[in-house]
Amino acid sequence: MKISNIVALGALMSLLGIPLATLGEIADPLSVLRGFFEAEDANNVDAGLMYWPDDGMFVNSRGQKRVGREQLRPRVGSAAQGRTSAN
Repeated sequence: MKISNIVALGALMSLLGIPLATLGEIADPLSVLRGFFEAEDANNVDAGLMYWPDDGMFVNSRGQKRVGREQLRPRVGSAAQGRTSAN
């Protein structure tokens, strides 16, 4: 894996709330990201939320925070809607 891919993967995992220590525990970290995006593509919010830790946090570009799966539910749901409407 190229250094730039590793950096991008680490940044994306941080945005998703996946601890970087998890990289050593997962045989294929890309399969985690693919699974998350497949759940979003299928509009399966519950499956998408399973990729976030219970206390996962998302901060948008305006600095608004969402902490925990229930607060993340609208973000995951809106991301799924945005991805499917763009296709």
